[in-house]
Amino acid sequence: MIHFTCDLCGQDVEPDRDQHYVVKIEGYAAENDSFFGNEEFEEDHLEQISELLRDVDQVDDVDFDDSPKAFRFDLCPGCFKRFAQNPLNKDAKQRFNFSEN
Repeated sequence: MIHFTCDLCGQDVEPDRDQHYVVKIEGYAAENDSFFGNEEFEEDHLEQISELLRDVDQVDDVDFDDSPKAFRFDLCPGCFKRFAQNPLNKDAKQRFNFSEN
């Protein structure tokens, strides 16, 4: 028998007895399909390119991994309902519990 656990709350879900949901998320770098007219080619962009190259040299320690990513999650009905209402969790507030020191 296949065993599923909700990836959010950890609740056991038995597929032959309980309803469960699969959420698939795919992320990838968007392609820039803008069209360049003649006016863009008439300008000299050498200074802009030079500035960009200087900026890139200053950010060597940042990892820019733009390879496609795919995720799959098994959710129980309650967690799926919460996910469907707010997929990006935009209303969540980051809470910190600082001691009284």
